[in-house]
Amino acid sequence: MKKFWEKHSLGKILSIVLVLAVILSWVIPVGSFNGSEFVDQGLLRIGIADFGNMLYYVIAMAIDKVLFLLALGAFYGILTKVPAYQRIVTTIAKKLKGKEILFTVLVSLFLTVFTAFSSSAYASLIFVPFVINILASMKLDKMTVLVSTFGSILIGTLGTIFGTEGLYWLNYYLANNAAVDFMKDGVIYRVVILVVGILLFNFFTITHMKKSLKNKNNEIIEDVYEVNEVKDKVRTWPMIVVLSIVALFTILGFIRWNESFGIEIFDNFHTWLTELTIGKDQTIFAYILGNSGAALGSSDFSLFTMISVLFFLGLIVAIMSRLDFGKILSSVSEGIKKIGKPVLALSVAYTIFTVFYLSPMMNTIVNTLMPVDGKPNINIDYNGSGIAYFNIDSDDDGKADKNLVNTKDNCKVNCDTNNDGYPDKNLDFDGNGKVDENDEEILDSFTEQSITNLDIDGDGLPDVNVDTDFSIAGATIASIVSSIFHLDLNYTAYSLSSYMVTGFGANLSILFIIFLTMYGFAQFVVPTSAILIIGLTYSNVEYKNWLKYIWKFLVGMFVCLLVIYLLMFYL
Repeated sequence: MKKFWEKHSLGKILSIVLVLAVILSWVIPVGSFNGSEFVDQGLLRIGIADFGNMLYYVIAMAIDKVLFLLALGAFYGILTKVPAYQRIVTTIAKKLKGKEILFTVLVSLFLTVFTAFSSSAYASLIFVPFVINILASMKLDKMTVLVSTFGSILIGTLGTIFGTEGLYWLNYYLANNAAVDFMKDGVIYRVVILVVGILLFNFFTITHMKKSLKNKNNEIIEDVYEVNEVKDKVRTWPMIVVLSIVALFTILGFIRWNESFGIEIFDNFHTWLTELTIGKDQTIFAYILGNSGAALGSSDFSLFTMISVLFFLGLIVAIMSRLDFGKILSSVSEGIKKIGKPVLALSVAYTIFTVFYLSPMMNTIVNTLMPVDGKPNINIDYNGSGIAYFNIDSDDDGKADKNLVNTKDNCKVNCDTNNDGYPDKNLDFDGNGKVDENDEEILDSFTEQSITNLDIDGDGLPDVNVDTDFSIAGATIASIVSSIFHLDLNYTAYSLSSYMVTGFGANLSILFIIFLTMYGFAQFVVPTSAILIIGLTYSNVEYKNWLKYIWKFLVGMFVCLLVIYLLMFYL
């Protein structure tokens, strides 16, 4: 058994998790949510004939990531064959001799902060091969390289501010159901989590590096793309320009400037450029960019856009370096081959996710771990019709204190003339027996934002909302379990958002933070974590060795997160 785990432990664990996911589909029934009500739909077993269908969904879900990784591999496959690039890498490594810790911390800080603001965590991978080339030339150990690059990206995912796909889609689905922008609502807590994560993570990084630099027997990183020292004189400035263009496209393209900060300059520039005409009506720049040309920082600027950038810049580098066609093909082929293991591991992780996509057992699991207890205390449905009466929680204690439905004859205020269970005119919100300007102001406040009394359809009246006893422990466990089998937080948000809103309306802010940060936390350890498995296979570090290194950080970070959750709940 010991020999079984000595090599390729990650691949074996992924295979076991895949088999486990299929077995669970034979044991755990699937279900759906009708508001806060769980509807059991029985078993939906995954069988042999389903694997072809699963392959289709794996391709559909992972195609942008896979093609991006292949393009990135091809790009650096070309770069590492160019003397100018080799000179840049080795020169930087020499100048940083004796400053290994400072450089590593600065690299870690950059990747963490960029990821925290980037619309895609995968975008940060663009910088990783270049950084690893330098760290390998500095003869640093494998764990230091893995931690300072891929580990830093995971910190940015954990403490995301306005970045990552997970934050965007979790906010999108919850905001659509709750009419509250959680992206900005809990930003202070996310900043605190990011800062705590950076400090704690780099404490362990620096501690490890001090020991590693003194130990000459450490396992040195073997550079995926070998970079040799160049003694001949070569011009480096064209390569510096190319690398700068890649960095600018990445930073400017994957940060949502307008949506996050209200900066419209890139949207305005894109509009001006694509509408600029030459001659009579020829928008030549729009033609050059193509139909998929997107403004920097827009939601349309995607990994597919970056694939095009890497393709053309790689071609330019090859032409500038006078590589013959055969050399170009061999460099591209070698680069793609070296990224093959990460692509394969990622595909297996998406296969596991696809099992839960085709057989949505997670709804059943979450309903068990984080149940709605059936004892509503706001927007109470007194007659059991499934339609809540109009209840006002005026003292913000999470419990309804006024029921404003009046069906009596000669009604003066809060009149329900059509007997639909809602007051439809003369709403006396403050309960003083008359309708005045104060009531209109209260109505406006409920229309603009409301947690306890949710107006989802925008008619000015709160819809059905059940507020139940909320368990931090239950939500934490549910979010971790969902993160094991749902590779993308996007799908968790899609499948559970209506349940969260209708079942835990008064606690949505903390629930949002828990699911977001626990997803980021789980990515450090679960074998289905995309960034982690790419990092482990790319740097050739065994999964068990990673766990031995990271567990102390995880314990400390978990305690910090629980403290933050409790402060959010009780303050």
